[in-house]
Amino acid sequence: MPDKKTVYWFSLYFDIYRDIMKLPTVKQSFYLIIFAKSLKIFREGLSFPMINVKALADAHYDELVKLRRYFHEHPELSNVEDATCDTIQKKLEEYGIRTEVVEHGGVFGFIDNGPGKTVLMRADIDGLPIQETETNLNQKRVCVSKNPGVMHACGHDGHISMLLTEAKILQEIKDQWSGRVIFMFERAEEGSDATQHLMPYLLKQNIDYCYGTHVRWDVPAGKINVEKGAAMAGGFAFQIKIKGHGGHGSRPDLSQSPIDCFHAFYGNLQALRMRDVNPLECLTLSIGTVQAGSAYNVIPNELFFGGSSRFFSYEHAGKKFYDDFLKLLKNECDNYDCTYELVRMKQPLLEVRNNPVCGDYARKAVAKYLGEDALYDVEPWMASETFGLTLSLFPGVFTFTGIANKEKGGVFNISKGMQQEFGDASLISTKKASAPVSLPVSVMLLKCSLPNRKSNLNRIRKIRYSSACAVCNPPAARY
Repeated sequence: MPDKKTVYWFSLYFDIYRDIMKLPTVKQSFYLIIFAKSLKIFREGLSFPMINVKALADAHYDELVKLRRYFHEHPELSNVEDATCDTIQKKLEEYGIRTEVVEHGGVFGFIDNGPGKTVLMRADIDGLPIQETETNLNQKRVCVSKNPGVMHACGHDGHISMLLTEAKILQEIKDQWSGRVIFMFERAEEGSDATQHLMPYLLKQNIDYCYGTHVRWDVPAGKINVEKGAAMAGGFAFQIKIKGHGGHGSRPDLSQSPIDCFHAFYGNLQALRMRDVNPLECLTLSIGTVQAGSAYNVIPNELFFGGSSRFFSYEHAGKKFYDDFLKLLKNECDNYDCTYELVRMKQPLLEVRNNPVCGDYARKAVAKYLGEDALYDVEPWMASETFGLTLSLFPGVFTFTGIANKEKGGVFNISKGMQQEFGDASLISTKKASAPVSLPVSVMLLKCSLPNRKSNLNRIRKIRYSSACAVCNPPAARY
């Protein structure tokens, strides 16, 4: 029996249709087109499934915990996640989901479930070169890495287990939705090495929308943050070696000191930041390491330094600063008769910017399926993510899943350089967080309506983003 609201709207649309048919023939076609489009939107709203996410979370809770603990105990560094990929692929196939492997890129799962939108859901899978301790902030860990010197200190074990759980659930409730969902498990996110292999592959999949999430230390467990614009910063990291000519400290005139060269470069770099970046834009610069020499009275031959820059607008801040950074480095090396080597300095990552329409759908999904109180506002994160490139190709949304739980030890102070971990603290706090927000958001996006799914592709080509991706950015179009 339809509710009163549905009956009202059907009556209204019937009256509108009857009035249109009374118009002259020349006007009928125009108004009927408008009427048909509005009716389509209404019909999609009525057909939207009311999935009981909390009940599904409870039903799959034990499996999720088991997955999270397994991946936490078996972390692998970027570019060598072979065992992780094998496990993911086996799990997807166990769930009855078709898989494909992109060499050096990652594992993909596909659920083809009738006509409709194609939504890409993503999780990153690599760990970090960190030795894990036996305790978290205030208690003993329930599981510890079995791979010495490697740890899932950025929550990617949680990302994997959430997306696998979502895949299993969506496969089980195929009768409640229609469309196509692609699950992407991305290798080497920490170093952005896999994008050159993934992006050409993604462009062939006719993707309408994309979605990703990241655990976050300052969002309470059970809460979800959905930013309306940029969720994470773009940026670039640099590791650079300045080569000079060493000598004895008593005769600096006979040497070309890489230390003096770096000192001049660094001083002018701060001034460059002020000249290059609009004061209304955001850009940070930090040097994390400087290494040179071993004796107080000897001028070294080389100096190594490394750091990073972050920004929220590639076009208005990041790209120009990146280019002028390299120009300044060359000029100062020339001034001091030194040379330089870019040990590692890739093109800047784009900021992670949510499509406003998709972001609105995501917020509605959280409110509808998890409750209004599940939404949590927090500042955008100045860290960088490769998903910014995916969002530049396809409209979509990137959310933050809360893990803060002081009682269980699932929170930290980032200013002290402590790692964040997606642990059982987040799962125990509230089970509704264990069926990731990606589940309701993915179903929402399957119903999302944007006029042109390829519109974002124009942005990446317009700014000529260089990612070593020949499809996205042919050599002739690169800076």
